[in-house]
Amino acid sequence: MFPESLDDIDVLMKDLLKSRRTDALPYILRVLPRWMVLPFAWLAKSQGWTKRMSSTVTKTLEKIKNPFIRSIILGNSGDEGGSPDTNCWLARTGVFKHYITEGGFYPIGGPEAIADALVRSIEDAGGRVLVRAPVEKVLMSGGKVVGVNVRKGDGVNIKAKEGVIAACGAKVLFDKLLPSSVPFVKHSQKILKNIQQSAQHLSIFVGMNKPQSELKLPSHNYWVLPNLDTETGIYKSPVSMESKYNYKPFDSPALAFLGFPSAKDPSYEEKNPGKSVAVIITEAPYEFFEKWASQKSGAREAEYKALKQKLAQKYLDEVLFRFHPELKDCVDFVDVGTPLSSEFYLGAPHGASYGLEQTPYRFFDNDVIQTLRSDTPIPGLWQAGQDSLSSGVVGALMSAYFTTSNILGYSVVETFSKNGLIKHLKNISSLPDIRKSKFDI
Repeated sequence: MFPESLDDIDVLMKDLLKSRRTDALPYILRVLPRWMVLPFAWLAKSQGWTKRMSSTVTKTLEKIKNPFIRSIILGNSGDEGGSPDTNCWLARTGVFKHYITEGGFYPIGGPEAIADALVRSIEDAGGRVLVRAPVEKVLMSGGKVVGVNVRKGDGVNIKAKEGVIAACGAKVLFDKLLPSSVPFVKHSQKILKNIQQSAQHLSIFVGMNKPQSELKLPSHNYWVLPNLDTETGIYKSPVSMESKYNYKPFDSPALAFLGFPSAKDPSYEEKNPGKSVAVIITEAPYEFFEKWASQKSGAREAEYKALKQKLAQKYLDEVLFRFHPELKDCVDFVDVGTPLSSEFYLGAPHGASYGLEQTPYRFFDNDVIQTLRSDTPIPGLWQAGQDSLSSGVVGALMSAYFTTSNILGYSVVETFSKNGLIKHLKNISSLPDIRKSKFDI
């Protein structure tokens, strides 16, 4: 496709292959005993092992001479959100290697199948899953975490047998749930002030009164990127620090992702006969909607609702109907979620979709590494979720793996070895088997 630019493609592929030997470093540092982090990080830096991975996406791609190829690579920026000018190359290589080696995936049954599987696993192990019971605070006694208080009625204290695993996000945990009088909490609050929240999004959910068997919609996604200049290879983030306070969605062409979940899920038509769905997602700063943040979700004033309707119509016209004008007559449902929706339903500060921003500082600063990791110096408290490792579903999943390893007492070698924790997790058949003492290591 680019016979005149084989050198550029070769440079990129060699970079990705080299990164396979070093991109695990920031994750290894989060599994090492705390006393080993500083000397090992110094060694890695002195040997140049982190130089490539700790660069920004834009800086790394300067070596690509063909601006069109550079723009194509920058077009993947929506996969991690935010600006390639500040995002770490480490996050981008993860996305690239995922696509190149295995392609894309979609769960049969839709995204809710992931939640269903998690709930089923917890309940099968004797646990319970509470809904509409947000945690108000983490309970401490004698310097140790002993449970949580949830908002149920007048408040209910849930006592922990061994401790608490917090997967709520670092800023929620340290700024809202834990007492700032605890030294590690106070230190973590100071560290987190230097890390912004990641990108926020506007989501438009579209329902149609015809099935996939009739509409034959594509299972691939559309990326509409008017902010990408293929002649210069420059990507301008719509929510950069320079633009988010001057965000004017109606004065610029629509930038968006478009996908059809009903076309990806082979079980959709059976569960929802005669129906199809689409989703349009675009980055939109929290500040644009902030004046309605204090109003109750679902009961915000008419101006907010009218704005959502106007935004929905813009993206329907400029994105959905642009590529599929045949859908104009079968749309019978439209709903809009803003960053305020994400803040309310997910508890995400500022409605950030990917937790903390993915900067080199977040992944490679020694103080951050000591803060964003599975174990904490507070007895009975562990972290999990995308903030403690890296963003996205896979990042959250791997963080849970590392947290499990830490709680069960696995070493670094046992954590990463195929004959260690990975092998044992595959053989778990009951709750008692989870204890390391059950395994012959």
